[in-house]
Amino acid sequence: MPSRGLVCICAAALAVAVACFYAIDKRIQYIAPQTRAGSPVFPELAGAVSEVTHIEITRNGRHFVLQRQGGHWQNMALAGYPAISAHVDSLITSLAGLTYISAKTTRPSLYARLQVEDPVLGAASTRCVLKTADGVELASLIAGRVSDNRIAPGRQGVYIRLPDDERSWLAEGVLDIARDAVQWSAREVVNIDAGLITALRVQQSDGHRIALEKSGTRMTLSNLPADSVVRNQYQIDYMSGLLESVTFTDVRPAAIDRPVKTSAYRAEVITDTGLMLEIQVDEVADDGSAWVRFMARAALESISDDSQQQIDRLNSALKGWSVRLPRKFADRLAIRLDDIIELKTNERLTQ
Repeated sequence: MPSRGLVCICAAALAVAVACFYAIDKRIQYIAPQTRAGSPVFPELAGAVSEVTHIEITRNGRHFVLQRQGGHWQNMALAGYPAISAHVDSLITSLAGLTYISAKTTRPSLYARLQVEDPVLGAASTRCVLKTADGVELASLIAGRVSDNRIAPGRQGVYIRLPDDERSWLAEGVLDIARDAVQWSAREVVNIDAGLITALRVQQSDGHRIALEKSGTRMTLSNLPADSVVRNQYQIDYMSGLLESVTFTDVRPAAIDRPVKTSAYRAEVITDTGLMLEIQVDEVADDGSAWVRFMARAALESISDDSQQQIDRLNSALKGWSVRLPRKFADRLAIRLDDIIELKTNERLTQ
C-alpha cells in the first residue's frame, strides 16, 4: 500500500501537470490569434466587391436591407427609396480593406466596452452582412467603437468581432456604419431660402385660401380683405420659410388611391429663379407630421439652365414618392387669415 507521503507527492505532481497544461493552453490561445495580425479580415472580399448586391444591417435591435438594383442602391427600409451610393460604396470598400491589428477580449461581459456585443435593442454595436444575389455571404461582422488612440498618423482603428467568434479584435480601417435606416438615404427634400420666394398660395381642405406675394423685400398678403389690415406680419414671415431646410423622417410610394384625410392642404411656391413647386399634403398624422408630395415645374416660359437642372433634380428624387415631414411644415400651411389680419374697426375677423 502506497505511503501517505507518496500519495502527496503524486497529488502535487498532478497539480503541477494540470497547471502547466492550463498555462500552455492559455499561451496557445493567446499566440494563435496573434498570427492573424496584419492579415485581411475578409481576404476574398477585395476580389468580389462587384458581386455585393445585398447589405443587411442590424442596429439597436432593428434590421434593414440595402439592395442593388440595376446599378443603383435602394433602401428597402424606405420601400426602395434611393440609398446614398457613396455611403454604400465606402462601406464595402472599407470592409474589403479591413485588417487585423491585435486580439482583444473573449469575455462577453466586456464586449459592451468595445461596443461589439450582439446588436440587440439598446446596444451600441452594429452588425453588417454582405451577400451576393445568390445569397452567398461575403462578409459578416459586428462593428464596435473607434479606438481612442490612432494606430499611427493617418491610420485609425476600430473594434470588431466576427459573429461566430468569441474573440474581439482591434482592426485597422474606418467603418462609417453607425447609421439608422433613414440615414442611408439623402433626407433633404428641398432647401430654398425665404428671401428667394416671390409667391406662395395655400388652399386648405375647407377651401380657405391665403395668397402671399413679395413686395420690395418682404412677403405681403395679396388677398387682404378691403376692410382689414395686417396685424401679425410674423405669421406671413413664418409661412415664407416653408421650404427652408426641409428634411423627411420617412418615405413611401405615393399611392393615388390612398384616402386623403380632411386635414389636407395644397400649395404653390414660386421663386425668383422661375421655379414653381406644387405641394400636396395628403395626410396629417396625430403627431402633426405630414405626408407630402412635391412636383417641380417652370413658372416662366424661359428659365436658366441652372433652374431647369434644379427642377430635374427635384422631380428625379421626389416624383412618385410621398415624404413624411415634421410638424412645423403642416403648421405653416395651417395658418389662416384670422391669424394674420384684423378689421380696421379692430373687430376680430371671423371665418
